[in-house]
Amino acid sequence: MKSKVIERIAAKILIEKYQLLENFYPDLLSGITDIIQKGKIASRFPYIEMKEDEISILIKAKELSELKIIELWNNQDTEEFRALCSIYFDIATLLDKDFEFKNEEEIYELIKIISFGYLGEHNHFVKNYLISKKELIENISVPEQWNSRLLVTIFKGIVCLVAKHSWKDIDNAVILINQLRKEQKDFESKFLNTVNEDSRPYGSAELVSLYHFAKTVEILGQYLLEGRVNGNEFDIENKIKYHLSVAKEFANASANIVLEMLYKYFEAFSIKLINIKTMENKVTPNQIIELINSLPDSEKHIFIENGKYWVTQEWLCGAFAGRAFVNEILEDAVQEMIDYLYKHIGHDSMVGNSVTKSGFPNLERVKQYCTPVESEQD
Repeated sequence: MKSKVIERIAAKILIEKYQLLENFYPDLLSGITDIIQKGKIASRFPYIEMKEDEISILIKAKELSELKIIELWNNQDTEEFRALCSIYFDIATLLDKDFEFKNEEEIYELIKIISFGYLGEHNHFVKNYLISKKELIENISVPEQWNSRLLVTIFKGIVCLVAKHSWKDIDNAVILINQLRKEQKDFESKFLNTVNEDSRPYGSAELVSLYHFAKTVEILGQYLLEGRVNGNEFDIENKIKYHLSVAKEFANASANIVLEMLYKYFEAFSIKLINIKTMENKVTPNQIIELINSLPDSEKHIFIENGKYWVTQEWLCGAFAGRAFVNEILEDAVQEMIDYLYKHIGHDSMVGNSVTKSGFPNLERVKQYCTPVESEQD
């Protein structure tokens, strides 16, 4: 009974959200709420088909949503802006049935879906959507043409960051970008040699633009892994804004206005992702690993047994209240321990007492708490 009430409330909220779009464009999108609802049902039940004119209206609604999002771009904290971004995500994911990701336009669209999904507070839905497309995305062939190769690889890196199943996925995003660096020398010259002389400045500008886009994805990956970038956890937003501002400048110089707008959306998404990461968990596995390795007897607290990583929190809570966390991936085992420690802050127990006294999650205080104090010699 309770679940049915919740479903009815959720349905009412959705209807009100789509009504917002209809209110903005009453002459162009009359009845759009019903069409979107039908599209959602059709996506779940194959025997219900959308008519061609209904699909055309959905396409128009998606385009008009984007126009209104741009109009409200400087008001991103408003409910209207977030609602419009989530509407774009909802409609766009109804229109992607024929996507094979074999051209730039479809790659652009999916990056836009990710960006607007996050800006519309649809983080969980974005991840589930990408997971549903996992096989299709993994099977995208990486083109030989350098500019397309850059775009597809960057896109795959973004998917690794957003749809991560483990810390290894984030690491894979950074690996993908590093692989592009190794390939640059061979592929770049071949690409520019195929471009006619008049178009070469535009082609070169597009490459520079994509290089800075790739750098942005690498920075995001490093931040999600380490909690900082090159030792400075406070400069992440400025680094993102710098590289994307250069990317936008060169996209404009290459006359690729669609790519320029995409960077604008991706910048807002990146900052959103950073803020979510900051709020969710300031302590990262790599920071804890670094801390444990700096303590005496660290090999007793991180070790491999039967092909799996074992991590204990005895370094913090003592052997009597110790517990081991086991996983095939070291960072995931450490993440389980971090989650465990957070749950015990202020908890009335031996573990809770140690965690609270240590000052966790302030790792500087934790290190002082765990470091033996040498007695003074007379």
